[in-house]
Amino acid sequence: MIFTVNVATAGSYDIKLSYKKYATRGISQLSFKGTNIGATLDQYAATDSYASFDFGTFNLATADSYSFKYTVTEKNASSSGYGSSFDDLVLTPQ
Repeated sequence: MIFTVNVATAGSYDIKLSYKKYATRGISQLSFKGTNIGATLDQYAATDSYASFDFGTFNLATADSYSFKYTVTEKNASSSGYGSSFDDLVLTPQ
């Protein structure tokens, strides 16, 4: 999955993803130009719930359109699948 975000002002941004946890979800990683951003995200949960994950702060050197790649890397041992969920990706200026 590729997220493309238009950034109007260069600077540091906190990156958060909102998603739904579920019993068929996998573990995934956000990256930019091949460099991982933050920790991996395990979206598995025995019961459905909504959550948010903070990938941390990332510096965007210029105002531009940026593409972030979200890749499923593995699955939780308790999960019955490798699925993932995305509600929104939010970049907050720091």
